[in-house]
Amino acid sequence: MQRRGNVRRWLLIGGSIAVLGFALSAFAWSNRTSIAAWYAIRGLTNSAPAERGDWIARLQAMDPPPVRQLVSGLRSSDSRICENLTQGLTLLVRSWTSDNSNCVNLAIELAAQFPMLSATGQAAALEVYGLLVHAGSDLSASHELTQATAEILSAAAGVENTAVHTRALALLERIDETVGPSPDLLASGRRLVIACLSDKQTSCRMHALQLARRPEMNLVNEVVGLLNDPEPELRRSAMLIVGPIESSITTDNLLHWLHDPDGEVRGLCEKALRARGLQDSHLLLGRTMTDSRPGTRLQVIELLKRADDLEPGVWLRRLSHDPSAAVRAAAIRAAAEQSLAQLADRLEQMSQNDPCATVRQLAQFYLSTYH
Repeated sequence: MQRRGNVRRWLLIGGSIAVLGFALSAFAWSNRTSIAAWYAIRGLTNSAPAERGDWIARLQAMDPPPVRQLVSGLRSSDSRICENLTQGLTLLVRSWTSDNSNCVNLAIELAAQFPMLSATGQAAALEVYGLLVHAGSDLSASHELTQATAEILSAAAGVENTAVHTRALALLERIDETVGPSPDLLASGRRLVIACLSDKQTSCRMHALQLARRPEMNLVNEVVGLLNDPEPELRRSAMLIVGPIESSITTDNLLHWLHDPDGEVRGLCEKALRARGLQDSHLLLGRTMTDSRPGTRLQVIELLKRADDLEPGVWLRRLSHDPSAAVRAAAIRAAAEQSLAQLADRLEQMSQNDPCATVRQLAQFYLSTYH
């Protein structure tokens, strides 16, 4: 009886193993494509440069290609892994025709997973995306591609990484040349350019500046900040853009760049001011008034006395806002000496609000002479 029980037990075990084996075989057969893709991607991820070709060939033979798994691999911060996967994706894209639906599918995956990728993977994703846009120039009418492109550009704008910014700007430029503008792309492109205008790398800021000057971008006001950039080359380019546009920077504010450390910036500033109608006497006064030294700014009063073609009230009003109390006091005396009653409102303000007690008293004294 015991022997018969053992036989029955072994038969049950054997049957269970057979059923399990059949189930595993069925599972492997039904998922053979996914398993093959996993195996090929794993091989590509860990391959040496000389071995990439064989693994990429396996991926190219798959229909559809496992783009989601390939893009997911770019979450790794290992540059070798990202390079291998980038090569695989690049060769896949080059093997597709422009009307291939794989182009759109890959674009959607790259945009959807972009925020989860490493910085190295994001730069690689943008490189691949640029190839997609170039290969898929016939896809300009695709709403899905347009949306994916807008998403990836907006996501890149939120990343503080120069390599990512540089690739994203290159992609934006390529889009303008191939796909063409759309409201969504224009909005995301503007966000990207604004972010790159403050990138830590000079070349990236310069590239963003070149794109910002395009009329459709409408980013002239955002360029004003680059007038203070540490790089003279960027200050020159910014001056060429915003100098002629008074709505972006007022003439009074622009005068300060007559003292820029770079001679070319000073020359461009003067040229812009002349284009706004300033003459030699105006430029001399403006340069003197915006000098960093209070003693030099005081010379404006003497220049006004010698000038016949200038309205002293305008310039004295500006001096009354000078950061130096001595200059503000001198402006009050000059206004009183010339009986400039039109400055009474400003004297009233100074008599009440000036931070210097002496200036307040002086304004109160001279204000009384107008009554």
